[in-house]
Amino acid sequence: MTHAHPKRCLVMIDLQNDFLAPTGPFRIHDDSSSFIGKLQDIATAFHISGYPIFWIRSEYDISTPAAERRIWDPTNRLTGTHTGQTPCCVRGTVGADFPADVQAVIDETNTDGGEGVIVTKTWYSAFKETSFLDELKRREITELFVGGGLTNVCVNATVNDALALGFDVTLLEDCLGWRKRGSHDRALRAMSKLGAHRSLFEDICTDGPLYPAFDYVATRKLPELFYVNGSIPSWRVMMVLHEKA
Repeated sequence: MTHAHPKRCLVMIDLQNDFLAPTGPFRIHDDSSSFIGKLQDIATAFHISGYPIFWIRSEYDISTPAAERRIWDPTNRLTGTHTGQTPCCVRGTVGADFPADVQAVIDETNTDGGEGVIVTKTWYSAFKETSFLDELKRREITELFVGGGLTNVCVNATVNDALALGFDVTLLEDCLGWRKRGSHDRALRAMSKLGAHRSLFEDICTDGPLYPAFDYVATRKLPELFYVNGSIPSWRVMMVLHEKA
């Protein structure tokens, strides 16, 4: 579905220690982890554009018997939750926390009137038994830009539900985390067949909805030029000073 006047948001899924830490049991492949280094720019571009950012995190309770955590639809594992022998993002553990650098970016998106919303899920899909859909509806969001991981599990499940609910979805291909390239590629093809768009972060910034913001992010090379009374002002003031420079 294409909306005439889309209201957009960024959705980043499962940027938690169990997926990102060097010793994480479900650490993403090094070939797919480079986007973490530019997470600041990704979040800042959406933040400056006035778009909310949803930080989706998983929290699985291993005390619940496996039989009660089984998938709802036995023909589609994406409707389920984590039931593997290796614990993942267990409530109250370091593995379920955001890494310090990710948390710092999240905190920054909540400054200067920005919206960085954390949604905790217990199923693969961010829509199942969470406030996510209500949060989107309250803000009249129609278009989701999705990154995070894992491509073939929680990203796939969330995107499938988003498309079924009528949202426009763009997968940020260079912002997706995966463990096996083959599974990642198959999931991308499957989501595309269902109607998801695919793009690179740089493309939506240089020739897309984030262009003005990314232009600012890309040129913020000399912040010392914009000191005011000995301190760095808010991003709104920075943008005004940047335009005048």
